[in-house]
Amino acid sequence: MENTLRERLPLSRFKVLAFEIVEKWSKCYERGLKKYNYKQTISLELWTTGYQWIKSNKSILSTECDNLVHYYIPAGDETKTTNFGIEVVKKMQWYSYDQYLKK
Repeated sequence: MENTLRERLPLSRFKVLAFEIVEKWSKCYERGLKKYNYKQTISLELWTTGYQWIKSNKSILSTECDNLVHYYIPAGDETKTTNFGIEVVKKMQWYSYDQYLKK
């Protein structure tokens, strides 16, 4: 993500980066490249649901194939998925969400 501080920094470096980020933001808003939001763009319900999902302790499996990383996350109330379960789903075929629900 652009303009985020993802690691601990010495105070002097943090100060330099923070000023650079604020300066860049100011120039973007001044030129009209970015707009201020005057009202919340996401509902509280959706925000809460997303937060609860992140905190749900689901185990995420990842595989790499042909320089692509595939992530597998258990659905519903499940907290774990297995390679066997992933293979079963990969072999399933459906062309719409309605067809998937019927299986």
